[in-house]
Amino acid sequence: MKWRNRGHEFDALGEYFQEVERILIYGNNIEGKNAYQQLRWLHLPVKMVKASGEKLNSGIFGIKKAFHAIQRKEFNLIKRRLSEQVGGVKRALPIEYVASNRIKDAGEKSIVVISLHMSEWKLRDFASKHGLEYMVNVFPLRRFLKVELPIYLLYNRNITYAHGNDLVCTTRCTLNCEKCLDFVPYNKHREDISFVTLKRDIDAYFYAFDYVGEFGLTGGETFLNRDLPKLITYISKTYGKRIYHLYCITNGTVLPSDELCASLKKYNIGLKIDDYTKMIPKTGEKLKQVLSKLDAFGVKYDLVAFREWFDLFPPKEDMSGLTSRQLEMRYNMCNHGFMELRGKRLCTCNYVGFAATAGVVEEDQTDYYDLSAYDVSKKNELIEFRLGYSEKGYTKFCAYCNGFPSINKYGGVPAAKQAKGFLEWNQT
Repeated sequence: MKWRNRGHEFDALGEYFQEVERILIYGNNIEGKNAYQQLRWLHLPVKMVKASGEKLNSGIFGIKKAFHAIQRKEFNLIKRRLSEQVGGVKRALPIEYVASNRIKDAGEKSIVVISLHMSEWKLRDFASKHGLEYMVNVFPLRRFLKVELPIYLLYNRNITYAHGNDLVCTTRCTLNCEKCLDFVPYNKHREDISFVTLKRDIDAYFYAFDYVGEFGLTGGETFLNRDLPKLITYISKTYGKRIYHLYCITNGTVLPSDELCASLKKYNIGLKIDDYTKMIPKTGEKLKQVLSKLDAFGVKYDLVAFREWFDLFPPKEDMSGLTSRQLEMRYNMCNHGFMELRGKRLCTCNYVGFAATAGVVEEDQTDYYDLSAYDVSKKNELIEFRLGYSEKGYTKFCAYCNGFPSINKYGGVPAAKQAKGFLEWNQT
């Protein structure tokens, strides 16, 4: 989105949010409970509303019984995660409920967030039946946590909040995946980022942001950076109370040191392991060793198996002739919300940052927000940038990128297919 009223893009909604006194989460499901804990962590006035069992089971809101059966099985896992959030809720807090008929009394001083999976027209119908307005005081949960919550916190509490950010700790990797979303095969200058540099970036980030929902340590292969235990300790001790969920991603091909395992355990780091053993069978034995060691140290992790990725790059068609307006529309439709932190700057799209670092495209300064120039008078523009606003309204890479699945029409490609050596691409 292109800045047209920089620093005031959200004033209309923000003026309404200034008067909001409570947030109601409608739907007593896992996502709702998780969101409740996160909003309580932010010290917000939130309560949950149980939808009647009859409505849930009858499918009036488009929810199937099977879905709820799955949710019930997973609830204990979610409760465990809620009690282990780094710098957030150390235990699952008791949930305060209000009767469903209170929604009609929500009025102008409440926000109703729907955690049930409804289509847009059903959300609009729900709002209309309760005398509320869709996208003013009724929001789908996932969107609210990502978009409206930062706006609400800014205007109602004068707090700067981001739903998430990534920090690349290394551009080295043990794999050389042809369709790597970090563009590793194109990067001829792979390196571990020093602790001094990472600390500088983190300090700049938390000078600007008061809180962040998720803060991810990524790569490359994150475990290759030997300063990772030191980095985890620094972040947890210094900013842990301002991070709801601190996590780290690994491909499971590097055996973590005892020091790293101890730090992961001590600070309850959320570990996400990408499992490519079906695509690269030779990694299976190493993954078993990694999991065995993590288990021995009592480190919790989520193991995710990927068989398919979306095809981000190289471009499948010539988009060099697109106008600025067309590129802006393309960016808005793609808008996935992922941003990376690097060089004391936020990049408006993490894939742009990855591509520039790998040398795929030349760096464009308008794609970045300089945190070193931030001061408290720029809170509004900081949140606007974090939610997708920028000078051009699109990035240089938009003309070469196939896009996120929301606009990518080319389907998936086999995950983790290995390339031989470095890859080249000439944007001309």
